[in-house]
Amino acid sequence: TEVSMIVDIPPGGTVSVFLDVLKAFLPIRDFSFACEKGFDVGGAVWLEEEVVASGEVGSLGAAIVERMAYDRLHFTEGLLVLVPMPDFSMPFNVVALSSTAMTFFFGGFFRLTAAGRLPHWASQDETAKKKRRVSPMMLLLLLGSFGAYMLTTSTEDEILSLRQYVTADMHFLVDNLLPLKTQLEPIAKLMKVI
Repeated sequence: TEVSMIVDIPPGGTVSVFLDVLKAFLPIRDFSFACEKGFDVGGAVWLEEEVVASGEVGSLGAAIVERMAYDRLHFTEGLLVLVPMPDFSMPFNVVALSSTAMTFFFGGFFRLTAAGRLPHWASQDETAKKKRRVSPMMLLLLLGSFGAYMLTTSTEDEILSLRQYVTADMHFLVDNLLPLKTQLEPIAKLMKVI
């Protein structure tokens, strides 16, 4: 931000400039790599021009003013502004928390679907290997997960069009799918964020 002005100062006069600063919220990307140092504010610059009256009087009665060829450039010191710093560990905390939640979800889901009720590998008897079969609980969990996914990705018109495939006395099932969809949508949004 730059502010410029031209001021004529009589000999022995002073000029004071005050600027109001509004503190704004700064996103994390606006901070430098060493945020504890603060923000550098550049110094002000002003130019003094020598003005000399020649002693001659112009047509309107004002003194004729000549500008001299030499000017003086002045700089003020810079400023270091310390602002409240955000919690820079927050992105790490979000990643750690969401990955922990995903680990718990995946671990429980994996244990129910893939691991089943097999004994631990160290205590297995090589001669007594059984053929694995799909448990009803595992099948129900997979079908429920697939149904919830299909319900959250379907539109209301697609759900209501299911009425033509069921008999009239089963329309209440289709009508109950819409409230179930509205209850599952926040969970689906949460899973998309994670």
